[in-house]
This record gives sequence, C-alpha cells and structure tokens, in this order.
Amino acid sequence: MKIIQIILSVGAAYLVSAQSSCSSKITSQGYKCCASNCQVVYTDGDGDWGYENGDWCGCGTNQPSTSKCSSKITAQGYSCCSKYCTIVYTDNDGTWGYENGDWCGCGDNTPTITVTTTTTSVKPTQTQKVDFCSSASHSGESIKITNNNVGQIGDVGYELWSDSGYNSATFYSDGSFSCSFSNAKDYLCRSGLSFDSTQTHDQIGHMYADFKLVKQNIRNVDYSYIGVYGWSRDPLVEYYVVDNWLSQYRPGDWVGNKKHGDFTIDGAKYTVYENTRYGPSIDGDTQFKQYFSIRQQARDCGTIDITAHFQQWEKLGMKLGKMHEAKVLGEAGSNGSGTSGTADFPYAKVYIGSGGNTGGNSGGNSGGNTGGNSGGNTGGNSGGNSGSGNTNFCSSAKHSGQSVQETSNKVGQIGDVGYELWSDSGYNSATFYSDGSFSCSFNNAKDYLCRSGLSFDSTKTYDQIGHMYADFKLVKQNIRNVDYSYVGVYGWTRNPLVEYYIVDNWLSQYRPGDWVGNKKHGDFTIDGAQYTVYENTRYGPSIDGDTQFKQYFSIRQQARDCGTIDITAHFQQWEKLGMKLGNMHEAKVLGEAGSNGSGTSGTADFPYAKVYIGSGGNTGGNSGGNSGGNTWDNPWGGYTGGNSGGNSGSSNTNFCSSANHSGQSVQETSNKVGQIGNIGYELWSDSGYNSATFYSDGSFSCSFNNAKDYLCRSGLSFDSTKTHDQIGHMYADFKLVKQNIRNVDYSYVGVYGWTRNPLVEYYIVDNWLSQYRPGDWVGNKKHGDFTIDGAQYTVYENTRYGPSIDGDTQFKQYFSIRQQARDCGTIDITAHFQQWEKLGMRLGNMHEAKVLGEAGSNGSGTSGTADFPYAKVYIGNGGNSGGNSGGNSGGNTGGYSGGSTTQYPKGSGFQFYTQCKNRNHWALTYDDGPTQYADDILDLLKKYDIKATFFLVGNMYIPSYNSEWSRIVKRMYNEGHVIGSHTYSHNDLTQMSSQQIIQDMQQLEDAVYNAIGKRPAFMRPPYGTGSGNQNVMSTLQNFGMTAACTWYVDPMDWDNGGDINYAKQVLGRLNGEGVISLNHLQYNGASQQGIIALSTAEIELMLSKGYKPVTMEECLGMSAYK
Repeated sequence: MKIIQIILSVGAAYLVSAQSSCSSKITSQGYKCCASNCQVVYTDGDGDWGYENGDWCGCGTNQPSTSKCSSKITAQGYSCCSKYCTIVYTDNDGTWGYENGDWCGCGDNTPTITVTTTTTSVKPTQTQKVDFCSSASHSGESIKITNNNVGQIGDVGYELWSDSGYNSATFYSDGSFSCSFSNAKDYLCRSGLSFDSTQTHDQIGHMYADFKLVKQNIRNVDYSYIGVYGWSRDPLVEYYVVDNWLSQYRPGDWVGNKKHGDFTIDGAKYTVYENTRYGPSIDGDTQFKQYFSIRQQARDCGTIDITAHFQQWEKLGMKLGKMHEAKVLGEAGSNGSGTSGTADFPYAKVYIGSGGNTGGNSGGNSGGNTGGNSGGNTGGNSGGNSGSGNTNFCSSAKHSGQSVQETSNKVGQIGDVGYELWSDSGYNSATFYSDGSFSCSFNNAKDYLCRSGLSFDSTKTYDQIGHMYADFKLVKQNIRNVDYSYVGVYGWTRNPLVEYYIVDNWLSQYRPGDWVGNKKHGDFTIDGAQYTVYENTRYGPSIDGDTQFKQYFSIRQQARDCGTIDITAHFQQWEKLGMKLGNMHEAKVLGEAGSNGSGTSGTADFPYAKVYIGSGGNTGGNSGGNSGGNTWDNPWGGYTGGNSGGNSGSSNTNFCSSANHSGQSVQETSNKVGQIGNIGYELWSDSGYNSATFYSDGSFSCSFNNAKDYLCRSGLSFDSTKTHDQIGHMYADFKLVKQNIRNVDYSYVGVYGWTRNPLVEYYIVDNWLSQYRPGDWVGNKKHGDFTIDGAQYTVYENTRYGPSIDGDTQFKQYFSIRQQARDCGTIDITAHFQQWEKLGMRLGNMHEAKVLGEAGSNGSGTSGTADFPYAKVYIGNGGNSGGNSGGNSGGNTGGYSGGSTTQYPKGSGFQFYTQCKNRNHWALTYDDGPTQYADDILDLLKKYDIKATFFLVGNMYIPSYNSEWSRIVKRMYNEGHVIGSHTYSHNDLTQMSSQQIIQDMQQLEDAVYNAIGKRPAFMRPPYGTGSGNQNVMSTLQNFGMTAACTWYVDPMDWDNGGDINYAKQVLGRLNGEGVISLNHLQYNGASQQGIIALSTAEIELMLSKGYKPVTMEECLGMSAYK
C-alpha cells in the first residue's frame, strides 16, 4: 500500500456500483469487499482498493481505463498512470500520480480522485528517479572507517560493524558508501537516516530508499542482505527489506520462525518473515522482534518503498514502534573461515516523500534544540519533542495563564507547576504563572531565590522518572550589588540528601568560581557545552532541616540568556564521577542572587520557563570533544616545563565573544623574524605592499596589498633540540576577523611550524581566506579523513624542494585541513601530531608552533586584512597569561625538567599516564603480544634480569583460544613480568560505544584470567587514544581499570621494521625523567633478528644512562591487578 493517511477531496469522483465480489488477492489478506458504491483510491497488483469505515476494502473490476496524459510527462520517460489516478503533485508538466514505485502522468480528462497525503510534496527530478541506475558515482565529503563506528557525515548517519577480520567502509556526504571486508564472520555497513525514537513512521512521513549495488570479488558468503535496514523502539524491532544478496542463494525460511507468506509490495513479490530473538540490540543484549521482506527476484538498482513494507507488515500484525533509523544496508556473513569482497553503493539515498535527502534528518530534529545533528545516530537530537514544543521561546516569549504573587517565603503550586520564593532579608516578591514562567524581584536582599518547575514525592530516582529538560529565557533588569548568583536548574534529592545546581547564567559580574565547591572535578562537555563540575559537603539549612548534605554544581563556561538544559545529561555526568543522586524532590528553573555587603537588588524575569520530561534531548551530541581532555593528560605534574607554567595561568574562555589586542606592539613592514616579550613572530611576503602588527599578548594583525604570497604568524619558538613529546602537550587559541579580502586563490589559517631531523613544514588549517577550502592539490599523498580533537580533518603529505628554514632544500609538508571552517576556537596541536605519527608521518625537533594567517594569489596579487585579536600558543591546558612564559621557559631551557621529583596525581580513580612516578625509573613495555617472537624477548629479558610489562591483545597474531597464547602469557607472568590489557580486538576506543568497549575489554580480561588467575587493572588504549574522551574515560573506570598507560618515548620500532639509529637518537635525549617506553612484539617488517637487536640497543642504552628498569606496577606505585 502506498498511502495510509488520506484526506479525500472528491472532484469528479468515479464511483463503482456495489460489488458482489472483489479481488481474491485482497480478501485473502483479511480485507472485505467494499459494501457500498466503491470509490477507487488506489490500484496495485492485488486489485483496486477503496477506503470505508476507517479501513481498506476491495473494489470490483469494471473500471474504465485511463486516457492519454500530458506529453510533457511522457517525454521525460514516465508513463501514464494505469486505471484511476491519485493526483499527488501538479506542475507545469501536468498532473502527477505515483504507481508501482515510480511517477506517472494523470490524464487531463480522466475521472480522478485527488488525495492529499503525507507521502510527497515535491516531484523528483529526472536525475533522481531515472539516471542513478545507469550513471552514479560517489560525491561529496568522505570518511573512511576501519573499525566499528556509528557516526555522521553531513546529514547522513552511518555505521560500520564487524566481529572479526580486516574491514573498512568509506561513507560519503551524498549518502553513497563502499563496504570492504576480508575474513569477516559477520560484516555490515549502512548509510541513511537516523531518528530520535520519538515518532512513528506515520508521523515522519512516507519513506523511500534509492540504491545501486556493485559487487566486487565476493567470496565465501553464506548469508547476506542488501536493501533497507533499521530499528524501532516500543516495541523494539530490527527490520530488513531485502532486495538483493551477496551470497549465492536467496535468504530462505531460516531467517524467521514465522513465515507469513508471499505478498506483492510496491509492484514486486516479497516473502515476509517474523522472528523473536535474544541478543545484541540498540538497547543492549535483550529480546526483540525481527521482521523481513525478502524480494523473490534480486535487483542491483532501484527504489524501495519502505513505508509500503511497513504497511504490509502492520496488516499482518507485525507492529513497529518509534523510528530509530532507516538505512541502506550491505551485510555479509560466513559460517566458516570468513567472507571477503567489496559491496559498493555508488548511489544510496533514504528520504521522506520525494525530496531526496533534503529534510532527511528533519524527523530527528523537529522540536529539537540548537545544536544541529551532532550526536547523530546514537541519540541524535531527540528531545525537545515532547513537553515543551515551543521552539521559538528565545525570540518570543510572554507570561501566560493564571498567576499568583508572593511577598514572603512560600512553597506553593499553581496548576501543575511547583514554585518557591525564599529570602533571608530585604523587600522581595515573586510572581508565578501557571505556564511555568515567573518573575523575581528583590531589594536589599542578602540571599534571594525564586524557582518554578516540577515537584516530586521523593520516591523515584531520575532514571525512573524519565529524561528531564528545562527551557528558560532570562531578562535581567536593574541588577545591583550582586556578589554571587546562579541562574539555571536547581533541586534536591533524598537518600542521599543532595542540593544541586546546573548554572547556565548569573546575575553577578563574574562567573561563579572555584569557591563554590571543596572538590573540583574538572571541565566536561555536557549537552554540547563546556561546564565545570564541583562537589561540596555542607552543614546548614536543607529540605530536611539543619543537617549535613552534599552540593553538586555544573557551571557553564559561556553564559546564555536562553536555551534548553538537558538536566539528565548532567545527572549522568555527575554519577560517572561518583556524585550519587537519590530520590527526586524537585527540578526547577532557578534565579538566585546574593550579596556579601548591604544587599542586592534587581529583577530577574523569566518570561519562559518549563521543566518537562522528554525523550532524549540532545544527548549524544558532541560527545567527547575536548571535555576534560587536558585535565587528564599529565597526572604527575612537573616534568613538562610547559605544563607547570601553562597551567598556572587562567584560561580566557571568553575570547571568542570578546577579544582585543593588548600589551606592547611592534609594526613590521618588511620580511622579519622577531620577538616581542615571550612571543616569536614572522612576517614574510614575496611581493606587494604589506605589513603586520604583533602584540606582546600573542595577538596580531596582518595587512596585505597585491601580494603573490603573504604570511604572518605569532606564537612559540623553540631551539630545535626537543621533540613535541619532550616539550609537552601544545594548544593554540585563535580568533579571526576577515576584512576586505580580495583575489585570494589559496589560504591557510590555523597553526604552522617547522621541525628539524626530519625537516618538516606543517599546517593545521582551521579556516581560509579564499572562497574555497584547500583541496587535494596541497599534497601528493592523501591519507584520508580523520576525527582529530572532535572535528573532521583531511590529512595530506607532500615532498617538496624549495625555500625552508634551512635554505633551499628538500623537505616534507604535512597538512590537516578542517572540513568545517571556524573563525574561533582552540586547536589541540599535539593531537594532530599524534595522528600524523600513527600514519608514519614523522616529526623531528620542534623549531616553532605559531598561529598563522597565509594568503596567496595565482594572478595579480591578493589584498585584505586578517586580524587576530586573540592568538595564543601554549603548553599544557591552562591558561594563557602564564601559558607562554611557562611554556617557553620549560620548552626552551629544560624540556622535561620541572622539579627533581614528581608529585603523586591529585584525585583518585582512573587516569592516563605517560611517565613513571620517580625520576630515573624506566618502564619497558611491549604491545600486541603474544606473538611468535615473545619467547625470544623473554629470553633476552631474563639475560639482563629485567622485568617488563606486556599489554596483550586477544585476536591479532596468536588468537586467545590457541593454547600457545595461554602458554606464553603464563610464562610472562611466572617470570615476574606484569600483564596488562591492550583490548581484545585492537580497535580505537574513541570510535566505540561504552557497551562495545566493555565487551571487548571483558573478552581480553577473561582470557588473561583463564591463563594466570588475575584480572589486569592496567591497560593501554590502541593508538594511545581516549585521553579526555569522557565515554572512554568513564567506561574504563567503571570497568575497574585504574590506569591507562600510554608512553613517554616511542622508538618507532613499528615503522618499516624499525630503525636502531632513530631509536638511539630518541632515547639518547632522555635526562633522568621517569619514562614509559613503547615497544612491540611484532610489526610490519619484523624479524627475530631485528626485534632482538632493537630491544638490546634500548636496554643497553637505558642502563648506561643510569635508568632503573621497573614494571608498570613499580612505575606508577599501584597494583597491576584488580
């Protein structure tokens, strides 16, 4: 069936007399023949359909045929509609219907029934409907994924999942994708629409999928599904519409424990199955339904009417719930050694109605809040859909409903809204409205608060109540003498007794600071914004009288006057940090102001305020990002001179909204390398009339006129004696203002610098002055697209001969180019360096790291101004005023030094570590074992009497089910070495869900336990990723891990068989700092001789430098096992 919701508007309706019988194909499905004169509204292979008494019925078969339709329609390759025409669209070409999965023309003189439906609003173009089967190619931005990942590119949601083998998938922003698998037991990749599980398919609209499949080198496929795939919730259903398969045979009766039979759906025959299964789902391991429509005749290309299948299933009692996704799918599996091949989809689009991908995610975003599609498939923008509904309250809001004014302390209710006014002095009042809005007025109050929202009975936790949100709009009036203030969400819980604040604004001049709590947990990204989280223990007034209770605070770094607060997202973050909540007493929008002096006065008006229980909000948006990243990086303190200085400064988190040049300045009008204060700078151009002004705070302004190539930069200069690892974690803050830009053919704005040994010129490009983003022409080798520091970058490598910091010579160029330009932000420089090195792009000793503005012209010359009112490059995560001076002094004069001893990390629980606790301690570590060379390394360690740490994997060189794996692990443990986890499958944890991480870690842990009876508490994340990623951090901590052990020095044995001279060079720079060194038990190009030679060289060099070899247990001073 094509239509399920209809509004009949009969013009010249053609009526068929009452029928004694109708098509048996209709009655066999449980439908009746129409009981009265039959109005034909739909025709398919089953017969003619009418609609009576709220249900479908069958019409008789004596209808006249359709006369000729518009020649403008047939000239485009479309046919005239058969029999009765359902007009769903009209344009200059004529009137259009839709039959058998394609558009057709309605006759001008044919009796017609006009049906207004939710299916279509725009007729597809000829290209959309006709050409993609004959001509299609991938287009748009792309991202290549090599491990299990749920993500989004543009408006398109995607997923790659496999349980074994060597697999990848490339997804494109136009919806197309390509799936490549090798030795996979089960592999699937899919691309399409993601929804927020708040709407049924009826509410979303009529869904279609276009696809084209190209099979390449398919081998050993035992089962496969090509078509449309997705999930719904309430009920939980996994569904398949299968139009093709990569296996030799069509999927058979084994797919379902109930076969409903064969049905004509969208003009073709499908077999429908139903199954009940217990296993992995979008909601974890649980029981769910599976529905299948399997086409009898496979096709490589076509349009699938998804809704038609949903309607057929529902006729059969196969109920669907609220939509989670609808995607084009390629899946293949093997019951034997694994399947291999490529399933390429050069064209794939899932869309609502006939508008292609436009509006694709509108189902998910409707009712949602600002934040866009970030978060995509794992939760998306769900929420805001139920409860509030007023998405325009920030621009237009007024009090409405009944009202009550309170002039003394009072807890009350108006309608369904609970409220409270409380103050300890002064002349105060508050007016509360039944729509939840309120207005707070205070005069000479020491402490004043008013709040409005939901009250609870302290019998349920927030999990039991449901996902909570709060919408608010604040208008400040005549505010005076406010020393502290909180505007946001406020409430209490019992068992434990907790007073909590989520602070999105304040009436005071300054943001609430560290004084709010005696424990600062750090900065976290919650619901797409940065918040600082505090915890406090206090004795004083509470909802249960004077007693001791906890206080929890989330304080937004950037104040806002209006928005939606995802309350539950904060609760979840707090509980990850061990900040437990009890049974809910209330959740209310709050205005609070206090004075340490004579009293505060003013009005805080909330013309819009609503606390409601919704369905998911912006959860999942911007997960990870920079949240807390920096606070985890260097738990020992000390060592990196940059951190000790950088962290002492206070970061200016408001520079994007407010920034001005400050400090001393110097203007340069010709090529110059110089310094002002602690800031290194350079102006360079090859022609034109140019200048630049540099300031001692790091900011600068670039002015160019008729320049062929122009650049100016400001930041940190180094002496080319230390690598970036030795200098410390580097960041750059910048704000760009473009003025009068003309004739720019190429441009780079971001971070720029050089290294020596090897000689490398590098660019991290976050913006550009040219009209177009720098393209593939920047490098002769394109490594692909990568998520770095929460954003997508394309990475290039180039070899060039030309001018350099060492004269005209050959050197390397490295580029990371952001896919979405931004005018302001923080660049994690080291994150790019680390990604490059994973790709074999080696960096040498640092010469500089500076904020850059560069513009060039291939013609007469470029002109304009690139102003950077804020620019800072610093070491560590702290701040800007102390960052550079500390960074430079540590960077240039000491590197690792920073104290004779390090400090034990503040706080407790899970941490990332790169160094040992004590100086002159050296932890020798090996990854990726057991391997064929493990016994050789163990023999070598025994010879030198050295105890090492082995971070094991379960399925790389020797699988954990092989007895040899257990034998080697037992030997390692029995000879005094420490066993750690490197995960079972060696996938990037930042690309995995919490559940996937736990499953992977558990599998490795169980294998280790079976071998030695111990469960590791130390782990090393594959590729060293995850520091600052809250999903990774909290999941590993909750799993019981106590340390993520990355490394301080990497001799790069894994790079093409290793280079002893390079390893000696890296290790030779060490000067007594506590060291964790990274080594591998096997790698590309490895040989028994090479592995032993590299390890021997490292051991002898480190012993000669006076280092004491220790295990990770002694290195960190913690137990290695749970």
